Amino acid sequence: MKAHDRWDKIIRIRIKVLSLHDAGWSIRAISRELNVRRGSISKWVRIYQKEGATAIVSIKVSSGAGKSKLTEDQIMCLLDILKKDATQQGFPDKRWYPKRVHEVILRQFNVDYAIESINQLLKRYGYRARTEFESNQAILQALLKIVSSTRPSKYGLNGKYWTAKLVTDLSEKLFQRRFSENHIWHYMSKNGFSFTRHKKGLPQLLNKKTAT
Repeated sequence: MKAHDRWDKIIRIRIKVLSLHDAGWSIRAISRELNVRRGSISKWVRIYQKEGATAIVSIKVSSGAGKSKLTEDQIMCLLDILKKDATQQGFPDKRWYPKRVHEVILRQFNVDYAIESINQLLKRYGYRARTEFESNQAILQALLKIVSSTRPSKYGLNGKYWTAKLVTDLSEKLFQRRFSENHIWHYMSKNGFSFTRHKKGLPQLLNKKTAT
């Protein structure tokens, strides 16, 4: 397929996405119908709502493979931005995550760079955007200590035993940081805990040492 034909196809897909969204289709339904990633659909809809249809047509495409869609000057500008705290770009804390870098690239250069390829790009220049999970080890360690010695009721949470969901709720309540249940499950298991089934079918978090 020629580059021009490929670009025309991309534009048609974006227009179809917006048409279905305006007709009341959910992002998941559009994704299934058109075989388009839900993340891309969400971005297009968000940009369309903020800036109009013209902005959707003008967004460049980056697969994240091969040569970067950013020019060398744009990359140097991006690296200068990343040397400073993320708060200077309007984010609530100083940390840089791939999603935030993606948003800056889109905002500054109008390039929709694949989030999963952000670190691949930065690695070439000695940078790495840490994931939110990696950047919050202190919080995770505090949560681990809490669940090993207390009950959910001490923190106003309903439940006799700690579950992954209750731990995520606790994290949001104490640290204003919400992790996914899968991340919590993985971290706790990695650090000597295991999730087992409660007699009523609910997962409970037990300290292996206590169990023995």
